[in-house]
Amino acid sequence: MFIPYISGAYEYEFCATADAKIDNLNVGRPGMKGRGGTAGIGLTTRKDNLSIDLSLEGYTGVREGLTGRLKLKYASAK
Repeated sequence: MFIPYISGAYEYEFCATADAKIDNLNVGRPGMKGRGGTAGIGLTTRKDNLSIDLSLEGYTGVREGLTGRLKLKYASAK
């Protein structure tokens, strides 16, 4: 049996004050500097010791893009 699911998130960076260094060299301040959102859909199923998760997630705002994932998990019976 397949179980569908949806996900969503909203991100906003209020004030970033972090510094980043590599070998004592400044590499700039990490951060989003804005807002963004994600939305995703997926299906999951389980048969005996095997579970399968297939999902698709889209990003908008400061980060834009699309990702997909296929996750297989097998648990041996004891």
